[in-house]
Amino acid sequence: MSLIEVLRSDVAPVAADAPLLDGARALDQGATTLVPVTDGGQLVGMLSARDIVIKALVTGRDPARLTVADVMSRPHRCAPQTPVDQVAEHLADSDQPGLVVQDPTDASILGVVEIAALLRRPAQQAHGPEPDYVKRVRGAGV
Repeated sequence: MSLIEVLRSDVAPVAADAPLLDGARALDQGATTLVPVTDGGQLVGMLSARDIVIKALVTGRDPARLTVADVMSRPHRCAPQTPVDQVAEHLADSDQPGLVVQDPTDASILGVVEIAALLRRPAQQAHGPEPDYVKRVRGAGV
């Protein structure tokens, strides 16, 4: 399986200086777990629902007074030719719901890959029994 097969190219980036509520709307409207964050067309971060909950709501900050940049995470990224298993391993070992796929020639954003899409792929497509990273993410232990 190719990374392109699980890539979501329909997720629009949100500006770093946008109000946080606009970032939340982008997550909701895109039915996605993360959106790329840009500044001047350059990738500067990622925004997830987890970022909003942990860095704004739990800390008691007023989301109406925050920008996307105030709570975004550093960008986790890869190239489209990155092996799917390598991406899955990275996500299994991180607290991120996905990563941004960038063209290595011009750094343009091609889309996002969500861990949920990787977990939905049949285990047999991974050439054999269910990999350890899938078991860790599912909480089945290894």
